[in-house]
Amino acid sequence: MNDSGYVVAFNVLDSGYRDWWFPAMGLLMIPFSFVIFSIIEVQKRKNLALWKVGFIVFSLLWAMGTFMLTFGEYWNCSHVLASGKASYVEGTVDNFVPMPYSGHAMESFTVSGVPFSYSDYIPKAGFNQTSSHGGPIHEGLPVRIWYVGNEIVKLEIKK
Repeated sequence: MNDSGYVVAFNVLDSGYRDWWFPAMGLLMIPFSFVIFSIIEVQKRKNLALWKVGFIVFSLLWAMGTFMLTFGEYWNCSHVLASGKASYVEGTVDNFVPMPYSGHAMESFTVSGVPFSYSDYIPKAGFNQTSSHGGPIHEGLPVRIWYVGNEIVKLEIKK
């Protein structure tokens, strides 16, 4: 806690690259596809070499594409915050709309007229822990937020 009574609830510089699992899903599809295609070939006696190659190419493109998107977003948010160029807003959480526990919606709120929305079901570099899954945000909470676009790159809450 700092001298003003705020504590850091999230900082992209401290969190690291959290979305590694999303591109990794593409790499995990490769051995899975070999097993599935081998079972089909044995049962149906068909040569599925073209399907195997196609699935491997798709899996690799998925892994590379999602890595470039998610790591690029993380790098940009980290760089902007570290350079002191992130936008800043301070105030209380207003218009808070929590995400249901089952998901399928974005949690949203405003601070001094600046809107924010996120979901812990969507890979993002910034803060995305919804209140239904243990997140600290609630109506009327005093906060300090550094942000890039709609990404909360640093969040301090009043204790």
